[in-house]
Amino acid sequence: MIVDKVDAPTPAPDLEREEWLHVMYTWSGKTYKLDIAESDRVFDLKTTLQEQTNVPPERQKILGLVKGKLPDDGVKIGDLKLVSGKKFTLIGTPQGDEIKDPSQLGNLPDVVNDLDVDFSADPKAAASYSNDQRNIRKVKEHTQKLQINVIHPLRPGKRLLVLDIDYTILDTKPLTSGALPPRECARPKLHEFLEAVYPYYDICICWIWLETKLVELEMLGGPHNYQISFVLDKNCMFTVFSMKDGKQYNHSVKALQIIWNHFPHYGPGNTIHVDDLGRNFALNPNQGLKIHAFKDAHTPQAMADRELDKVARYMVHIANAHADFTSLNHKDWNGFPSNSDLDAAREDIHSQRMLFKNFLGKHGLNVDVRALLPFTAWVTPNTQPRRFHTQFYVTFLNAVASTGFTSGHKQDRLPTSDGGQEVVSARFIHPQLAVNELKPFFPPQFYLLTTLAELLQGPSNTVEQRAKIQKLSEGRFGDMVVRPVALPGKDDAGRMALAYIGDETRGGSKGRLHRSLVKFGKGGLPSEIILQRNFDIFTEIEEPAIPASSAKL
Repeated sequence: MIVDKVDAPTPAPDLEREEWLHVMYTWSGKTYKLDIAESDRVFDLKTTLQEQTNVPPERQKILGLVKGKLPDDGVKIGDLKLVSGKKFTLIGTPQGDEIKDPSQLGNLPDVVNDLDVDFSADPKAAASYSNDQRNIRKVKEHTQKLQINVIHPLRPGKRLLVLDIDYTILDTKPLTSGALPPRECARPKLHEFLEAVYPYYDICICWIWLETKLVELEMLGGPHNYQISFVLDKNCMFTVFSMKDGKQYNHSVKALQIIWNHFPHYGPGNTIHVDDLGRNFALNPNQGLKIHAFKDAHTPQAMADRELDKVARYMVHIANAHADFTSLNHKDWNGFPSNSDLDAAREDIHSQRMLFKNFLGKHGLNVDVRALLPFTAWVTPNTQPRRFHTQFYVTFLNAVASTGFTSGHKQDRLPTSDGGQEVVSARFIHPQLAVNELKPFFPPQFYLLTTLAELLQGPSNTVEQRAKIQKLSEGRFGDMVVRPVALPGKDDAGRMALAYIGDETRGGSKGRLHRSLVKFGKGGLPSEIILQRNFDIFTEIEEPAIPASSAKL
């Protein structure tokens, strides 16, 4: 859908009243008119001429506007002492619309250069940008120009990630030149990063050339567990003028207010802008998170880049820990614990040299208990000498590599307080593969893995499948307390029946089966388990299957 345009905020009343000049010029035998504000710069005049004639600034020759050579781009139009009705001549050959490196598109000359400015370090300079008459007007003008095509519906309650493309999440140069295939230009762990933050953030891409490249990168229409909400073109950017080391520079800025004008439920308190250039944060320094530029994608050093892993952990943390981002200083984001910090803390906590809560406090972290989805509780049958009441949970790990525990097979030997070692092993596989290969299971594990295998079809789980698991957890199934009771006798195959709450023998309707047939082998370990359940666990769990949560062993 196309989002309606809305007006930018009204400028503060104490700002200088805007004065406009009406001028005329001839080009290629035709007469053109344009209006330009005295607060505009020579740069803005050249940009307007390009918009009307398609003659790029480097080819423009302006005759008769001022005496002598036209001043530098940063000079204000008001300082030229022009009068309304001024006439001049433009000479220049128009340019075609061929695809170029983004640094050459839309008269945005600064996508790749060495200038960068940290506006968060100078609040006065940042305030001057926000209150500048020209910048306020540019925000309003670009709000009117920008039409946003919402690719995927915005989700209530989510934060907004505004993500730069060029040299932030891909190496632009080999992509535009065709030197490398699009996938090889992407920053390592790009898709894992987006999958990790997507549960918390709607994703906006700042893209100033072709959406088809996003398709080739598999960011649009790919097989990954995230969606891009909308893509912005060059109308989300305009040029401002900065001073550094006593010299004036012109550079582009990405004004978040333009987005907020279109989507008022986003604002300073729930938006984060990730970019490799701090100067792009000129109008919104408090929302900017600067990361290292990604270049030379074909080199071993670039292939080993793990910057996005760190950003993902930080963004997931602040989404869980802070209801409002306004007071955050993203400049310190890289202080989030590294993989080596996590490894050391894991050993210290396990060996009782550190309390888990102290580790959390040291790094300003909170446990994301909301990510733990209740998935039934089980009570050991009363025929057993040792009995337990065990609450099971399901959670979906963010796809961010952390010492290998999010994929594949990982084994660590951790010291214990008595001088020994405990083996902590994790292998991440599909539930159905676990049921088929990892035996023996006891009835609770078999029951839950079989249930998950029925819902999680395919090689990797999808957003829709995760939503089903969450719905199941939030319903009667998640609250169900299961106390197996052995029924008398065995069947012809030597299997005994363990009846669960809601079975026809345990208070359920006649004909309702909720039981496991279990055959025990050597050492009392199950050698065969068959789950019998003939009702819909989403809608047909009966009241007796949900005992009071205070039930005792």
